[in-house]
Amino acid sequence: MNCKACGLDQVSGAVFCRQCGTRLASEAAPHPTANPAANYFQQQTLRVHQNLQPLGILWIIFGIYRILAIWVGVAIIHHLAYSGLFNDAPPFLPHMLASFMPMLAILTTLMGACSIITGYALLTRKPWGRILAIVFGILALLKLPFGTALGIYTLWVLGPQSSNLEWEAITAQD
Repeated sequence: MNCKACGLDQVSGAVFCRQCGTRLASEAAPHPTANPAANYFQQQTLRVHQNLQPLGILWIIFGIYRILAIWVGVAIIHHLAYSGLFNDAPPFLPHMLASFMPMLAILTTLMGACSIITGYALLTRKPWGRILAIVFGILALLKLPFGTALGIYTLWVLGPQSSNLEWEAITAQD
């Protein structure tokens, strides 16, 4: 085989010319622009496979962040409510704050636990993991800024119909 650019005789199986660096024509692998539709479909079907592990890890980190943030917030607000900071406020305000905090903490802890379960389901490729991730991805859009970014990333990876086909193929292998 000779290089079409410089004419140097090449070793069989070489991908690039030893002298000028030009890519050599190969019969085995078609040029990437030979069939753009096929290349696009191949890139789309690899979307889930390439992004599944980072997505699962991000969901677990997001869940841990939510749980830690609410409990630190509860401790701070509880301390502030009874520290005398609200001396000029109506007397019921500290008690009202203190009464809402347990419910808020429980709901946020449950959402954090659901985020961790979503990450686990993605990492272990559970068949129900895609639907769970899409549902919580939509809900996470409201949690600025990290939840919004994670929700957009989740919907970009798992939302399209081609992602569903790839997800089914991935879960069928396990």
